[in-house]
Amino acid sequence: MEACIALPEPSPAVTLEDFLELERATGLRHEWIKGMASAMAGGSAEHSRIKTNLLLAIGRQLEGSDCHVADSDQRIRVELTGATLYADVAVICGPYAYASDDLQAVTNPKIAVEVLSSTTEDYDRGTKFQHYRRVPGLLEYVLISQDERRIEVRRRAEDKWVLEEHTSGALELLEGITVPFDTIYDFRHLRPEG
Repeated sequence: MEACIALPEPSPAVTLEDFLELERATGLRHEWIKGMASAMAGGSAEHSRIKTNLLLAIGRQLEGSDCHVADSDQRIRVELTGATLYADVAVICGPYAYASDDLQAVTNPKIAVEVLSSTTEDYDRGTKFQHYRRVPGLLEYVLISQDERRIEVRRRAEDKWVLEEHTSGALELLEGITVPFDTIYDFRHLRPEG
């Protein structure tokens, strides 16, 4: 069912400047943590569909508000750790705040969403979350399974993170965002009928 490719081994240590040049020169997305640049893996049709469904649904709900939805091309900088990451979907409220050394990397996401795959699930749950939780304004970190109807929401509650797991109903996020599971997991047209 899944067509993700394995993440390649990280490259030897590179400076932030070299990392940014690598992104400009190749046109490919990489995440940069502690001097290591790792290319982002490709995703399955289901992965792409979930991201698209979320982007459209969240975007419609945020129209006219102070918040905006961003796709996986938006770099996110974690200033406390120096990591540069990409979320599958992010919500940013108010004016974008940019890293002083990378005017394409925002520092103020309020919500970050990752669609899980077998090749990235451990990374998204572990290393990536350890960095995201250091973003002061990040209030929700959402993990969406593409292989089953299961969504985990990690919410910041003062000085701790609270985990909620959902298998039906709707994804309910800050800013009044509500997306039904049937919308998130709408895979019509991915496979021929019959």
